[in-house]
Amino acid sequence: MTDTVAGFNPGGIISGSFKATDKLGGKDVSGSVSFKNISAMYEPFTVSNLNGTVNIASIDDVSCNGLTGLLNGEKFTTSFSYRNIKEVMNIVFDLDLAKFKLDKLPAAQQPAASEETAQTQAPAQAQQPAAQTAASASSNLLMNVKANVKVGPIDVPYFRADGFTLSANLTDVTDTMTKTNGQVTFKLQPGAITDLDSFVKENKVVKILLLPISIVRKVAAALNVELFPAQENAKKGEISYDSAEGVYTFVNGVMRVDKTTFNSKLTDISGSGNINFLTKELDMKVSATVLTSQTPVVIKIGGTMDSPSGKLD
Repeated sequence: MTDTVAGFNPGGIISGSFKATDKLGGKDVSGSVSFKNISAMYEPFTVSNLNGTVNIASIDDVSCNGLTGLLNGEKFTTSFSYRNIKEVMNIVFDLDLAKFKLDKLPAAQQPAASEETAQTQAPAQAQQPAAQTAASASSNLLMNVKANVKVGPIDVPYFRADGFTLSANLTDVTDTMTKTNGQVTFKLQPGAITDLDSFVKENKVVKILLLPISIVRKVAAALNVELFPAQENAKKGEISYDSAEGVYTFVNGVMRVDKTTFNSKLTDISGSGNINFLTKELDMKVSATVLTSQTPVVIKIGGTMDSPSGKLD
């Protein structure tokens, strides 16, 4: 089967046993799958020396107490569980990865040719309900997520860091984040963002974690306040930092920025406030000290996520 995927290069041994019936709408499947020294490649990711067992209580209840292996040559351990309860996906995920390096980001997925052809051939009046149904299904998909992630040195396009930790406990997560409740915390060790705009566009999780900094940068530029002066030997547009941290609490789709800090050799930034995913409205206050000017700056931020505005306090 893997011959249909160029460069997949599978190796190792997969073994297991299953029991299945046609009950419960075809979801009555149970068993386990064991991996022994599995290797596979899916550009730009390579997994090798994968060992562990995945337990399947049903199609809606899958878990693993521990998988070990190498991701792009670096050691990792992970455990996870997935349970679909009343059409709500409950996901628990733990990951400890020694190092993460990517020379390029995964290619963006394109619609299948058959899908494009079907849309072209379908009557115009039928296309709109179909598109609305797909969009509605995507935005209404509910997830509860608990995650603990620890990664050593990171070097990927637009970003590098000496280390990263993240903890999340969220309920009612949707595509639009308009129903979300819970908390997310993260910490970044020294590193640099070489292209902030490109980096946040590539990944929705990254976009949310760095959303306060993205907004602050945009507003400061409009006010002609240089919060990220270039450091010596830094590339143009590069934002170097010594540490960064965020604590966000979600209440019914409103992200309260309990804490956001971004410290570098030239700039110390801290902020708090609210980002409303329902109305897109902003209500934040940011304090910054730029060492080159020695003058503390406080900016009140309003407007919307798409069109933030600010004024010096």
